[in-house]
Amino acid sequence: MKKNNIILVDVDDVVANLIHGWLSIYNKIANDNLLQDDIKDWDIGNFVKPEYKHIIYEIIEDPNIYDVIEPVEGALSATRKLKAAGYRLVYVTASAITTAGKKFYWLNKHGFDVELKDYIEAKDKSLIFGNYMID
Repeated sequence: MKKNNIILVDVDDVVANLIHGWLSIYNKIANDNLLQDDIKDWDIGNFVKPEYKHIIYEIIEDPNIYDVIEPVEGALSATRKLKAAGYRLVYVTASAITTAGKKFYWLNKHGFDVELKDYIEAKDKSLIFGNYMID
């Protein structure tokens, strides 16, 4: 195992294609056609129809959102290569209370084979030790 072997890996939009699923749900509800390329900063609420600004954040807190999320293309093979190279991957993610634990289930359902000891939900990722972080 490598000396500097801990890689912290964010889940949302690093291995889980959250934005695609989130926008898919929003577009159905709002009868809109918002695309990821239309979003130019971190506040997605600035890009939705004004009457749906509050709903866009309710979507992300729905515990079923991870039922429609797919992996980011190439993420599974990349994480497997890192593990094979001797790195320990620790998934660190922020979650709403309503979605707590759903990401751990999602990771394993999609083949990332994460043990509980390598899964952390944290609002402040800077408090988590690792040699590298993919965010």
